[in-house]
Amino acid sequence: MLANPLNQYKTCFNYDLSLPHSALNNTETTNIIQFIKESKNIELDYLLQPEGYSLSPEISQWLDVFCTAYALNYAGPVLLFSTETLVKTFKFLQSLQTSHQVQFLMAAKSMNESAIFNTASQYLAGFDVSNQNEYNLLPNSLENKIVFVTAPLLSQSLSVFSNKNNKLCFTINSIEQYEQFYSKQANFEYCIRLDASELLNQFYESLGEKTYASHFGVSPNNLIALKKMINPYFRGFHMHSGKAEGNLPQAYELMAEKALMLAAELNVELQYLNLGGGIVYLSNEELAELIVRIRKIVPVHIQLYFEPGRFLTKNAGYAVTRIASVNHKNTFTDIILDISSQCNFL
Repeated sequence: MLANPLNQYKTCFNYDLSLPHSALNNTETTNIIQFIKESKNIELDYLLQPEGYSLSPEISQWLDVFCTAYALNYAGPVLLFSTETLVKTFKFLQSLQTSHQVQFLMAAKSMNESAIFNTASQYLAGFDVSNQNEYNLLPNSLENKIVFVTAPLLSQSLSVFSNKNNKLCFTINSIEQYEQFYSKQANFEYCIRLDASELLNQFYESLGEKTYASHFGVSPNNLIALKKMINPYFRGFHMHSGKAEGNLPQAYELMAEKALMLAAELNVELQYLNLGGGIVYLSNEELAELIVRIRKIVPVHIQLYFEPGRFLTKNAGYAVTRIASVNHKNTFTDIILDISSQCNFL
């Protein structure tokens, strides 16, 4: 029972809003208000509340009081989430996996919480991780699941990423990383990450929209490098857009078409095509329609992956965090939060 947030704030880490809890009564509210009044140093922390939240008035009141009380003795960032909301999204994506011949991955960086990964593993095809610490947070048994390891640290043993009976595929970001990967005589399946920014920026510029820059992946136009990165364990391409505002459906069609054209130029067979994320602003119906459009381009023998990211968590709760620093620039202000140890908001 989480009836009195004041009694919890000193040890609070992650709270599940789906757990039973009573509404705050007048005595509890009065005690918290009195506690606040007696404090001489009240610092209001940053509460993120994205659009589209529909939490009950009872939970909203509980959150307001909790956040105010927690600010008095701040002990690090806190995630407040509803498992019920997450499961509803997981179930919808699972239905698309069955009906639309697509697979969804949860990126471990999106929420640093083992309980959520355990739930996700019941519904989604697998996970994307970038290091062993993230892998360790995943369920102990991942039989029939796939784990993609993006830009792995090659100084460690790569076999540790298959210790949970999962299928394993590495995502390689550059020719230099491939050479290190190959020098370890790594007999593991791998994909090559392609830099989609040039392709998509031409598209968005034609619409007069904002473009973006990517620091990851090999240029699809660099055929010399790509040819050097192909060996019998090559399985496919990963094309990910870093556009914070999300992508238009046509962007995914462009990436899919480019991946297939590139495979033909390199004379390789694709088993996997990962089109990344950026679907946060799509409705359920729009996402289903997008997959239908992509499947008209990508043959069914190619496993199609998406990484929903914020689509999974956009209506699932709140994050409480402090502003770590503020950097004023010519045309905008950067606000740095201390939440990065818990999840990735980008």
